[in-house]
Amino acid sequence: MLWAVFFQESWKRSNNHYTHHWGTLDKLPSLLEEPRPLFRGTLEPSPITGRLEPFYPRWKRNLIVCFVTLPITLLCLTVVVVVALAHIKLQEYAENRVAKCRFRVAALVPFLPMILYALNISILNAIYRKIAAYLTDLENHRLSESHEFAFVSKLILFQFINAFYAPFYIAFYRMDLDHLRHHLMTILVTRQIMGNLKEVFLPLGQTRIRQVYLSLRADGFALLKREDDATAPPPQVFTTSSDVDDGENSLEGSSTRMRRNADAKVHRDIGFTRAEQEEIMPKYDDATDDYLEMFIQFGFVSMFTCAFPICGLLAFLNNLLEIRSDAFKLLTNFQRPFAETATGIGVWERAFDIVSYVAISVNIGLIGVSGSLQDVFPGLTPYQHALLLISIEHILFVLRFGLSHVVPPVPLALETSIAILEHKRREALRTVEREGRKEARKVSEGNDSQASYEYPEYQNSDIDTP
Repeated sequence: MLWAVFFQESWKRSNNHYTHHWGTLDKLPSLLEEPRPLFRGTLEPSPITGRLEPFYPRWKRNLIVCFVTLPITLLCLTVVVVVALAHIKLQEYAENRVAKCRFRVAALVPFLPMILYALNISILNAIYRKIAAYLTDLENHRLSESHEFAFVSKLILFQFINAFYAPFYIAFYRMDLDHLRHHLMTILVTRQIMGNLKEVFLPLGQTRIRQVYLSLRADGFALLKREDDATAPPPQVFTTSSDVDDGENSLEGSSTRMRRNADAKVHRDIGFTRAEQEEIMPKYDDATDDYLEMFIQFGFVSMFTCAFPICGLLAFLNNLLEIRSDAFKLLTNFQRPFAETATGIGVWERAFDIVSYVAISVNIGLIGVSGSLQDVFPGLTPYQHALLLISIEHILFVLRFGLSHVVPPVPLALETSIAILEHKRREALRTVEREGRKEARKVSEGNDSQASYEYPEYQNSDIDTP
């Protein structure tokens, strides 16, 4: 639990360091940001710029959220709960049947419902992702940030219930920690294997199939071109005196050169440039799936490490592989993504904070279920035992809140660098203002001297003309 706190605080410090390094630390107010390209609304003058901009009333969006988004989301969560309970009941049935069977191979049967449940998690996540995208587009958010916040919030809620409902049910309803360990082991390994297959090998296979298809088409076009060249009448050959002297050798050499040039041209037509190769690759939409994967992994590590200690080791090994697989995926399987400015990870930071608080309650609950505290204090009544657990939980809540405020999100060196840049900016502004005042003073003095020079001439001319 303390590791989760220090991990988040160190992440915030690193995030502020890199945003300052890339010049994205400052953020414009939301009213100054441009609307999304897909934002719909009636054109009205902006109170800030005065230009016509699309406007969509907030009450319409709230109605859609209350009467469309919320019911559909609750229905999807209900489906997730029903599917999870069905798999748990199927696993209980398999365990009861295996207990009556004498074959050793039958001991692997209880793992089949767990593997099937892990596969169903991936399928349900893909289905709900499309539903969440449709609902978010229907809500019609003005800014890209608010659109992403609404979309990611739906995904986080669904993924959290989809991934952690079964472990919570096994841990706190059935109170079977051995079953919980087996479930966590199967889910973690299956999710890691499925994630790597889906992220790396599936796009790679799609790209290779497209490349083979285009290569076959290019070979077919080249073959047709060669046949057309073979059936076409021979071109007229103009010879020089040297060619006439050389005789047939010169004609054979020129025809050989023509064939070589034609073959080289066909070869150039068949070849693909890097841009053409990336054009047939799938687009890399965003890093939402990568964030979701890290979010679920962070939840497993922070909430269930006390019940399954090697959970952190499995996550660490997966991250070592994930670094290379993500790099391979971005370099070879997807089109080159466009760079986008950002001040942080957005809603994901809040999601990680919430999970860190939930992890405190889950770990305290697992300690209570395991009976470890009763072994330390055997004389406590059940009421005193529950009261002690609640007290420890609240102490950890206060400690978590205090550490998040004691550790500054901006390092001292970064604050000094920001202060130096602000000082230089102010000094540059003062210098510009001083130079402007000097130029204005010179212009005014020049005008005064010119006026004092022209006024006596005008006055003398008036005196000499009576």
